Amino acid sequence: MAAQKCFRPYTAAELEARHEVRLYDEKRKVFFSQEETFMILEECKETHFLCATHDFDLAGLRENQNHRFSDKNREGPTFIEVGEHRKCFSQKIAIPWMLVLKKLVQGSLEKNMDEQKQHVDKMLPKERLILPAEYGYAARLRQAETGEKLCEWYSVRFPLQATEGWAYAKWQGERIYVDLWRDVAHENVGVVTVRIS
Repeated sequence: MAAQKCFRPYTAAELEARHEVRLYDEKRKVFFSQEETFMILEECKETHFLCATHDFDLAGLRENQNHRFSDKNREGPTFIEVGEHRKCFSQKIAIPWMLVLKKLVQGSLEKNMDEQKQHVDKMLPKERLILPAEYGYAARLRQAETGEKLCEWYSVRFPLQATEGWAYAKWQGERIYVDLWRDVAHENVGVVTVRIS
């Protein structure tokens, strides 16, 4: 699998969980059958890409791919591991297979976070906003597999907030830069989703 080549070999438990391609229905809290999964994959083949995941949080992903991530703390502890930032970036990728939108959600630019959430709920009811570790993982895997940088010319905002603002990521050269930014509408800040039902 490309994910093992890009990141690390799977543990036995991770490999067992990814033996079959089956998406997870986060609303019903059950796995789709293989037949349902293949129907969803067919429906989304032009708009999404499939990732076999690893059980990383953003700190673990950064440790594994240190040469591909950066943040504003160049020396000492990484920005994502300091104080309340840890809470903002500590979610692990919890699903073995992830179906990720290939580009920003259409119409998500020039909106603040609440407006972006409402837009996704209305326009894409079978999707949810991607989380930092999920975006970092998917973006890095997509780059390794195809050379494409997921949403290369934009900042991707996440639905996680700390005192200084909302979590976001963007490409800086060959690295994914992670930071917090105030909750304002901006022409270059949008959102990406994953399919959940």
